[in-house]
Amino acid sequence: MHIAVLMGGVSSEREISVLSSFEITKALRALGHQVTVIEMTQGILTQAQEARWFSVVASHVPPLEKEKHELPLANLLDQLDALDKVFIGLHGGRGENGSIQAELETLGIPFTGSGSLACALAMDKQKTKGQYIKSGLPTPKWELIKSHEPVTLGYPVIIKPNQEGSSVGLRLVHNRREATDAIEFARNYDDAILVEAYIEGQEYTVGVLGERALMPGGIYPKRSKLFDYESKYQAHLTDEIFPPEELSPDDINYLQGLALSAHQALNLSGYSRTDFMRDGSGNFYLLETNTLPGLTQQSLLPKSALAMGVDFLELIKTILG
Repeated sequence: MHIAVLMGGVSSEREISVLSSFEITKALRALGHQVTVIEMTQGILTQAQEARWFSVVASHVPPLEKEKHELPLANLLDQLDALDKVFIGLHGGRGENGSIQAELETLGIPFTGSGSLACALAMDKQKTKGQYIKSGLPTPKWELIKSHEPVTLGYPVIIKPNQEGSSVGLRLVHNRREATDAIEFARNYDDAILVEAYIEGQEYTVGVLGERALMPGGIYPKRSKLFDYESKYQAHLTDEIFPPEELSPDDINYLQGLALSAHQALNLSGYSRTDFMRDGSGNFYLLETNTLPGLTQQSLLPKSALAMGVDFLELIKTILG
């Protein structure tokens, strides 16, 4: 098949998109496919340009500058002959909020992952939580505020942009002064701010591939309580164990059931990854569900799949469909 891999763009997660797309492209070519790589601000990449882009490494903080503009997707795809499918290697922004998916649906071009409406729902943390509650799934208490509005939940709380992934703009705060700084920081990424009750405990993640829940993983940051952007994408800052030793078989089955229920409640397809916290009393809470989880060497979904006997090539083959 001839597959176009979309990557980069102007999202705050564009560096992670490039890292994911490098692994995706290698795997697709190893599977025998013809691959054209498209960087959304540059267009179709030559082999030399690919080599330069794929030498990117993740920064310690997500990029803020957005001086470039993405090119019209339809114009880029019109330049390709006999295109069979688009593999969406984008993270955040238009690539994950349903915009790119809606364009591809209009163009009639098949693509990987969930449809436009499901992506738009899952990218909006406030709406996702509403859907969790509607489906009877446990999630921490929350409120959505604008920058000038006060926090009314009791401290400590997590403050984060309502529509970002990869823990971009996320902070744990313990008082009003810290909240003011955290809200201002989150506003770099979104005017709508989600305030969420902080669940002190252990974080877990569970991938879904097709209609199958994968192995839960435990996330153990070494330098802070939070699995923040730096802990996710800088090597050796976090231990990730699949399956966690402290989870019983019943715990694993329960988490897998919750992840699959979240996937279905949000009407997702292809693959996803849901993150959880467990409090000191043993209760699990859903934090959010990712429709385009990372596919880098550091990413959780490939590790979750590998623990179930699905290697990276098989993972990409299954996602491609």
